[in-house]
Amino acid sequence: MRALEAEVADRLERAELRDAFRTVFQISDIANKRFQAEEPWKARTAEPEKAASLISDLCYVLRDLAVMMHPYMPQAMSRLAGFFGQSISSGPDASGLSWKDLGRLEGLSRLSEVGVLFQKLDPDRVAELRERYSGSQKERAARDADSGKVAAQAKPEKPADKPADKPAEPKPIPYAELPLEERFARLVDLRVAKIVKVERHPKADKLYVETLDDGSGAERVIVSGLVPFYAEEDLLGKHIVLVNNLKPAKLRGVESRGMLLAASRSGDEGKEVVEALEAPWAAPGTRVVLEGQDASVPADAEIDVDAFFSVPIVAKGNTPMVGVKALTADGKNLATTKIPDGEVG
Repeated sequence: MRALEAEVADRLERAELRDAFRTVFQISDIANKRFQAEEPWKARTAEPEKAASLISDLCYVLRDLAVMMHPYMPQAMSRLAGFFGQSISSGPDASGLSWKDLGRLEGLSRLSEVGVLFQKLDPDRVAELRERYSGSQKERAARDADSGKVAAQAKPEKPADKPADKPAEPKPIPYAELPLEERFARLVDLRVAKIVKVERHPKADKLYVETLDDGSGAERVIVSGLVPFYAEEDLLGKHIVLVNNLKPAKLRGVESRGMLLAASRSGDEGKEVVEALEAPWAAPGTRVVLEGQDASVPADAEIDVDAFFSVPIVAKGNTPMVGVKALTADGKNLATTKIPDGEVG
């Protein structure tokens, strides 16, 4: 962690802003994985000292993230620091948190009132923003001029007398009281599906539109961001793993009825490596379950993406797992080849 923090500082010194930003996200990812793995919501009663130590460590990580991300998002990171009753230094002589505080496990003693830092964006809004800000500044200006929208880009100021919207309350985690393995069995319905058709999304450079045989007898369409990682012919015919009970969502105007699971990790020079999970031996419609799980017991009928990601799936030693149990299809463990260890989602 300390080495990564030093790397962020070094990259910023060399004005490598994008690489520094990605390294900060590596730190965040490490902290998030530890939080999910050690389950403080359970440890607080079973092992209170362990839970207290974990929460303390994560608070200091959040403080460090506030300092490192302040050049990118000054308002949000100042607010994050404020949760700990701290401010962030705005100059060499100003008081407050600064880069010299990184890695120092002292100085935090209380939490003040906290809230949600960022509102979740729906997929269509994300796609709109990507489209608007893609390309170079010159290309964006030309695109706006061509569409006659230059004047429309000026956003009217918010009326002074209109109260600010209250941040949305975070959703409770479904079945939070249960171990990860039991929560998975209650929530998530994974199925093997065969990709029978692959097309490029007409409105997005990095998305495929895949038609699946999911064993139901009816065609099913999903959208996935695999263009940078797979050619169309490499996906065609694969028996992939589908989140079968995920609520449908529109991605750039195409409804996606489910999500393909893939493992990912950072490769050389920070380049992401992605591998779709496969079960080539299993027929479409086969339930993918944990070792020892009864495939006939139904999961919840429909879940949203937040509920799905509340159950972390990870690859460990080339085996996709939830908690301490491997994912299986027809009694055989799933396995990765390119990614021995990484996140699955």
